[in-house]
Amino acid sequence: MTLLAAVAPRVAGARVSVAVEPASLALTVSLDGAPWLRAEEIVVGSSTLSEGLLTLDSMTASNGTDALGAYRKTTMRCVTQLGDAVELSALDYDDDYVVFEQAFPGGLKVEATELSALTAFPAFAKDAEKRFFSYHGVFPQATSGTLDEYAESSQGGLPVVVFDAAAGSALVFSSLDHHKAQHAASGPTWFGAGIKATAAAIPAGWSQRWICAGLAGRAVRDAVDAWGAAVLKYHGVSNELRANRYRDVVHSTIGFWTDNGGYYHYATGDDPNRTYEDVLPEVHASHLEAGVPFGHWQFDSWFYPKDGSVEGGGGGGAVTNWTASDSVFPSGMAAINRALDGMPMVMHNRQWSVESDYIKNGQPPGLEWLLSGEAPDGAAAPRDPDAFFVWFFEQQDGWGLHMYEQDWMSKEYDVVEALHSNITLADDYLRAMARGVALSNRTQQYCMPYAYDILAAAALPAVTNARASNDYAHDKSQTVANWRIGLTALFYSALGVLPFKDGFYSSSLKQPGGQNEGPEPSPDRHAILATLSASMVGPMDGQGFLNASRVMATCRTDGIVLKPDRPLRAAEACFATAAPENCTFYDAATDAIDGLASIAYLYLDREPRVVPALADQLLYNWYTGALATRDAPVVVDPGYENHSYAISTPVLAGASSWAFVGEPDKYCTASSFRFSAVRPLDGDALLVTARGVADETISICAAHAEDDASWALYCAETTFAETDVPVDVTIAATAPLLRRGAVPRLASERGSTARQV
Repeated sequence: MTLLAAVAPRVAGARVSVAVEPASLALTVSLDGAPWLRAEEIVVGSSTLSEGLLTLDSMTASNGTDALGAYRKTTMRCVTQLGDAVELSALDYDDDYVVFEQAFPGGLKVEATELSALTAFPAFAKDAEKRFFSYHGVFPQATSGTLDEYAESSQGGLPVVVFDAAAGSALVFSSLDHHKAQHAASGPTWFGAGIKATAAAIPAGWSQRWICAGLAGRAVRDAVDAWGAAVLKYHGVSNELRANRYRDVVHSTIGFWTDNGGYYHYATGDDPNRTYEDVLPEVHASHLEAGVPFGHWQFDSWFYPKDGSVEGGGGGGAVTNWTASDSVFPSGMAAINRALDGMPMVMHNRQWSVESDYIKNGQPPGLEWLLSGEAPDGAAAPRDPDAFFVWFFEQQDGWGLHMYEQDWMSKEYDVVEALHSNITLADDYLRAMARGVALSNRTQQYCMPYAYDILAAAALPAVTNARASNDYAHDKSQTVANWRIGLTALFYSALGVLPFKDGFYSSSLKQPGGQNEGPEPSPDRHAILATLSASMVGPMDGQGFLNASRVMATCRTDGIVLKPDRPLRAAEACFATAAPENCTFYDAATDAIDGLASIAYLYLDREPRVVPALADQLLYNWYTGALATRDAPVVVDPGYENHSYAISTPVLAGASSWAFVGEPDKYCTASSFRFSAVRPLDGDALLVTARGVADETISICAAHAEDDASWALYCAETTFAETDVPVDVTIAATAPLLRRGAVPRLASERGSTARQV
């Protein structure tokens, strides 16, 4: 046995470090010099370090460089009791992350195990003194506790965030590559990750990596962002979150959706004898008549044939041919797109049937399919996903397809045995699907993803967004409400994936004839959070029920959504609560207006509705119009739906005190898509540079400090002569439109005519 020195100490000021103890093979991950995680166990099949069944053959130190930068590497070459050699390495960078690698020069004999992974390195000690949250289930949701309570779930348990809310410090542990080939695992005293236990073979030369990244003394959210930046850096991908908000017409505009819970999900209205081909052009015409310029539509699973009957929520059966059912669109997909004036489309798909036409007809020629189970409960996957998806995405000519929505991702993975047993196939499947999407010049949405699917999406730029919550149809209580996306959005946005909330009813009226007759008690809540998600905004009302003014409060008159620069996330204050996953204090931000620091949009759904103190900030209550400085904590009074929504804006330095609010009639009052600059002028005035749509009239408002130390809201109205040509608008401290104690917003439902402001 050769024994060399462990990794050298990190340079002063470095944030995350790892040290390996040569005598015990234990390792410690430190954050700014303070030990955070310690690993004293290693598991390789039936061989464990603690039982003496894993023997150290050599320990070597080396230096190298990869996509993350220069590193110092300690490698422990160990031998299992079955004679397999495994190389376990810790890579130490002068940055806010460390990396762990498992390599198998000669492969690894697969052994039966009760663990979720065949291997575990590192295997960190469970610690009752440290708090964590990790992600689980489809539309991955966070669960929290102390580390002694950690447990993985199927395709879940990573990333795991170990945090100290009071210190604003956190470490995030996750896979770094081959995300579907690995799995979190835990024992009574440890948690870690390794090769998934379902793999049938580990070939010679196989290796995988995991990362531990974080920050100290900043904020938990900053640490998660730092982790996401490192993962993206490793894959050579930039975070395109901001660019993807307006990437194309689908991402940019309000859209009409027909997902589960929407009026037209497996329903066409009061007359069941009418087809979708009969009804949808009339719906489109009604939108135009109401002055709601939807820029895209979504077709859900109701449009294509399946191998079994469909349940009320859309489940049941697998796709046999991804094209129009004769009973839905008798004239075909291209014809319905022409009838909708060439509308850009998002289209839903699900798991592949074992009886699909692709299998029966040998499409594409020579492709072999891997089948599991029987219809309607079975599913299939192509053995060569690259060949299939390149061919597949060439078949939608004339459909208007812009975004491909892959739903039931969890079922496809769960049912197809080869996706479990073949160590590369599940990752290859996701990569090839995204490649086919990109080659066809489209984008992709993930729906019903596991956490490991989202991790895989980090390396797939075509995947611009993913559903962050359950279907709107399941929004029956606040324990499962599909608007509760704050912690999931934190995970997604760190990896550059926009968090989509799903569609919603814009009206609080009952909607007879639809799949979901409602009524929706809180349409403002859904509209606000959809807008702040910076993803798509998708009303799903039936004809004649759309609340036009509520929908138009999300966008310009041309339908382009006025979005924040940073999507909503759980507020930093949530991590100081006993269960961050139950915290419904969310915030989003605009931070790209010249002359302004960040403007925050604050949503609070439960007591206490208190916004913490923050110097030099003014709070504008979107519902009541009240203005209050944040020199001390502020209680935000709720609006008519019993949630609170406020805008926190910086007080501008200068001869007079101003705080920019923007458009009070919009949910995102100060979108940088609308406003590019704000500048104080001499003589108690503010100069605002804005852009809009030809003939669009808007009111632009700012708060001004009065002589009696109170604040008043002053506004200026402007009408744009040309589309997207910037104009300067002056707001003067005269003739205030609204003063403190302003008349609050009231709910109003009058068909398509709106709530009144």
